[in-house]
Amino acid sequence: GDSPHPSGVAPRGGILVGLTIEHPDPEAVRSALARLGVDIPVWSAEQPSLKARIQTPEGIVELG
Repeated sequence: GDSPHPSGVAPRGGILVGLTIEHPDPEAVRSALARLGVDIPVWSAEQPSLKARIQTPEGIVELG
């Protein structure tokens, strides 16, 4: 279509400051991430989730 791509019109200035993973089997996720060389905190939780913390001009926003 004729609509602009979101990356061209999205607000500027957000910086990813952190990621956190929650999962029912955190050790399995930590092990898989370690094999990939990825260091992200993984916590135990009933449901899997990924949370991102983004620094914006208005303060830190948590998504997830």
